[in-house]
This record gives sequence, structure tokens and C-alpha cells, in this order.
Amino acid sequence: MTQSKISTYEIKLFSRVCEEFNLGILKNVFNVNGGFSNSYYGFATNKSKYLVKVYTMDKLKTIISTAKAELFFKKGGIPVLTRVNNLYGGDYSIIDGSIYVVFPYIFIPKIKKWQKELYYELGNFLGKMHGYSIKMSSKDYIKVFNLEKIKSSSLASMYFLLDALQRKE
Repeated sequence: MTQSKISTYEIKLFSRVCEEFNLGILKNVFNVNGGFSNSYYGFATNKSKYLVKVYTMDKLKTIISTAKAELFFKKGGIPVLTRVNNLYGGDYSIIDGSIYVVFPYIFIPKIKKWQKELYYELGNFLGKMHGYSIKMSSKDYIKVFNLEKIKSSSLASMYFLLDALQRKE
């Protein structure tokens, strides 16, 4: 996590995000490393902590298709970090020309031992999931992803760890 100066405009903007998603009163905002086509921010409210991904408008199709992929995996019994719905039941909001997607903030302790094979497999799977989610309809996922194989793979422990951390928050 990188701390940097957050502008008055950004504070007002994240206060609007808190209202739009019914998250409570904004207490603080902090930058979070990551993202190739979007920006990440973390923020705390009087209710909890959240992660928000901020996308440009040209990424709307990607956001919608990724949500379909997440739903496919969730229905298949694979834990997926659930997006926070806005006041209207949607899982993203458009504010001042940008798209905001909010997730519960999950603190993951620093990794002490590098497990090259596991991280390679995880990165490969996530890359494949993102790539296919843009190109395919959700009914085609079943042809590409064997849910039972995923559940029994070395990745399963990573998914179930994320699920347990999400429930803990």
C-alpha cells in the first residue's frame, strides 16, 4: 500500500462513491498498488474498509463481461470476491465520466515464501479468465473451464483462503 496526498477533489469524489454504494461516511482514502488499465484506491468509512477500482469509460464492456465470468465461477462453487452493489442494485456506478467498482477490502498478509509454481498457475488462470471473459458469452465458459478440476487444483487453496478472508472482514 502506498500513501500519497489525496486531493480535495478526490475526497469529494470518494464521498460520492460512499453515498452511491451506501458505504457510510468516508474517513480516509489511500492509494493501493496495482492495475494495468485502471486505478485502485482503498478507503475506510464508519462501516468498513473498501477497495475501489476506477476505470475509464472505454472499459465498460470489460467490466460487464468480467462480472459474467465472476458469476459463472461463483455459481460453480469457486469463491469469488463479491462486488458491492450500488443503491440501484448494480455492481458499478458511473460518476464524473469514470466507472467505479467497489469491493470489500481484504488485507492479505505479506507473502513470506515465494511459491513460483503456484503463482505461475494462478497468474495463468487469471489471465485466461480475463481474456475469455471479454471474448466469450457466459454459456461458453463451461467449454473452457473445468470447475471440478479447478476446485481440486493447487489453486483451490488460494481461492478458499480469499473466501475465508472475505468472510472474516
